[in-house]
Amino acid sequence: MDPFRKLPTEIILQILKSCCDFTSLDGLLQMSPVVNDVFTYFYAEITEAVLVSCPMTGNGIEKDFKLLVAIYSTTTFTPSTILDFLQRTPGDPFPPALQAFQSFRPLDSDAALRRVVSTAANIHRLACACLDTFIHRIKTTTPSRATVSDGQLYSWLWNKEPDPPAEPFQLKGTHHPRWVEQYRVHRVLWAVQIYSELCAAAEKRWSWSQDDIDRLFDKDVTTANSVLREDEVPAITECLNDLSPTPLSPVHIKFPALTHLPSPENLARSNYQPRNINPAMEVDAATLFNELGERYEDAYAESPGLLQVTEYVVSKLPRSSHVLDVGCGTGKPVAAALASAGHTVYGIDVAENMVRIAASQVRGTFSTADMRTYTPPVKMDAVFAIYSLFQIHPSDTHKVVYRFAEWLKEDGILVLGVTPSWALVGGKGVHDPVWDCMRSKVTWMERPVSELYLSQTAWLNLLREAGFAIEVEKMFNYIPKDSKHTRNETHYLIVGRKLEPRPLLGPYPLPEGLPGKSMRNEAAWRRLQGHLVLRDDERMRLSSMLESHQRILDIGGGLQDFLGTASTGDKSMETLATPFDNLPYADAQFDAVIATMSLDYVDDLRGFLLEVVRVVNKSSSNARVILIQAAPYNEVQKLVNTVCTPLSGTNPGPAHQGLLLQSAKKVLAEIGFGRTSLHPLSTSYSFGGNSPSDRSNELAELLHNVWFHGEEKHEQMKQQLIPPIQNLLHDHPGFLQNELVILEAVLDDH
Repeated sequence: MDPFRKLPTEIILQILKSCCDFTSLDGLLQMSPVVNDVFTYFYAEITEAVLVSCPMTGNGIEKDFKLLVAIYSTTTFTPSTILDFLQRTPGDPFPPALQAFQSFRPLDSDAALRRVVSTAANIHRLACACLDTFIHRIKTTTPSRATVSDGQLYSWLWNKEPDPPAEPFQLKGTHHPRWVEQYRVHRVLWAVQIYSELCAAAEKRWSWSQDDIDRLFDKDVTTANSVLREDEVPAITECLNDLSPTPLSPVHIKFPALTHLPSPENLARSNYQPRNINPAMEVDAATLFNELGERYEDAYAESPGLLQVTEYVVSKLPRSSHVLDVGCGTGKPVAAALASAGHTVYGIDVAENMVRIAASQVRGTFSTADMRTYTPPVKMDAVFAIYSLFQIHPSDTHKVVYRFAEWLKEDGILVLGVTPSWALVGGKGVHDPVWDCMRSKVTWMERPVSELYLSQTAWLNLLREAGFAIEVEKMFNYIPKDSKHTRNETHYLIVGRKLEPRPLLGPYPLPEGLPGKSMRNEAAWRRLQGHLVLRDDERMRLSSMLESHQRILDIGGGLQDFLGTASTGDKSMETLATPFDNLPYADAQFDAVIATMSLDYVDDLRGFLLEVVRVVNKSSSNARVILIQAAPYNEVQKLVNTVCTPLSGTNPGPAHQGLLLQSAKKVLAEIGFGRTSLHPLSTSYSFGGNSPSDRSNELAELLHNVWFHGEEKHEQMKQQLIPPIQNLLHDHPGFLQNELVILEAVLDDH
């Protein structure tokens, strides 16, 4: 059991921010799925805290850390930009192209940061190994001396006694490495890592010429050598070669002392191996697949059914398509088949070891990333997610299918590889009626794991709700080619074609006609909003939308909930806690109006939007209307509509959010605000302090009171809410996900 499940989110956040180095942080991320969830929400805040407090990175190496984040991102850099950064002196500003990486808060996701955290931990372990090896080399190569007692000295000098055995010479002042010695090793290893990653990115992603790469090394390595001690790099390289079972290859032919760094699991000496994982302990996906590596490829790469479906999709793709493999593993067979067909392949996986193997054997761009937070660099012609959805939570499963739809071009293809719940061995598992899935603890590849199984019908419904038409279904049995895992598995492959251009306005098909006005207890709603938490990157994105606006009307109080009063600065802002059909403001009084979770609670949607547009100054170049409603996969809405609405006799509960936004979009287009865009917004409701059971009861009471206060069946609603709330708090302890959608509308002629 994950011990962090018992702790409130606020405590876990403080623990992570207090990590003394990145080895500690990386270890916690590997150990606990709960810690991973907290990091996903607060990655910028956590990483910046550890970066400052770490005794190594906090003393000048932080610039290397930030550069590595930039290299691991999807941004392309020119040789001059990188050289300007490398040759800047401490205190100089970042070059314009790299200024976005001076702070981590503007980052779109935590993918690049996670990878650099893992790299920093690797460097720390290698530094310890190098220092220990260096001391060992000194001790084994220093001269030995003969030792004799005073009484035997005369006899020995005159050869009357045999030579005494030699004893190692003891160095005076032997000590553990001082901080400065540790720092020098870290500094060299960071420099080597930077050069290694620069070379890889320049060749594979940035399309630099060989002359560009040569010039970078000629100019910068020469400069670096004037800073680093002349003997440091060769000495550390010798230690690394002592530790590595195979010779290390140089980063660049002109500088043989700069070698690619090995990972700790590839070191020859056993005391540097990563921690042994208890085979009886449940593991998360990253830990499991880092451990499996090529064993997984050997077991699953030759599945005839998968190869047939992959060939079918390849035959349907336009030439030179962009294709993403989500949970790419080692790259075989899916990414390899797509690359061989001439397509541009991208692959992501949470397991760094898998990504490393894939990059070594398949032509493409591979990165360590979480599908729940990743954003692809371009729109895709096809997305594959083959056997990679078992170990995420049900709300996240729904979320990523909608995300896949967002990533695809119109008419793009989605391929899912899953197992239907009816095929669950022995029928073991607990049914979750909210998401129509089975939650099960099973043993797979000799390891205990928690997995999720949707029914066949639920999978088809989910794809249709996200705007897909089903083209192909293929069900078959497969026995993995693994001597220790030979269970007959049922594999279910689904091929869907994207039909709906705006997945975030789902679930599809949309119902006919707008529902009546919903009811909401405003006092209970404000209590719920008091628990709202916004991720750092989302707060920055929302702030940037309103950066150029000075007069803002906040309907529903959402802007204050999201940003707080401090973040609105010197802007003139009016707040209406509840929406009114007749707004009490003059014409053209504001240059932006933002309405949060308000469209359900007005009598006349069209009339309300006419009022909103009336108070917007349409002569302003910044005139803007922003509407925020729940996403199709919002946990709170799903809970309430599944459990409470069927029991209510008077209140229909929260309306179909996509229909509300779709209708609002049409009305706004009719009155001049026809240029619209849609964006997801990730928020959550955080609940800490109480025991899990008390927290579930508190949440059930609160959610019931927001929409169904005073209902005849209120106690029945509350009791039926508790079990699914407990499931969600088990998925991500301390909070409920509250995913939203932003509809942004500006004037047609602006």
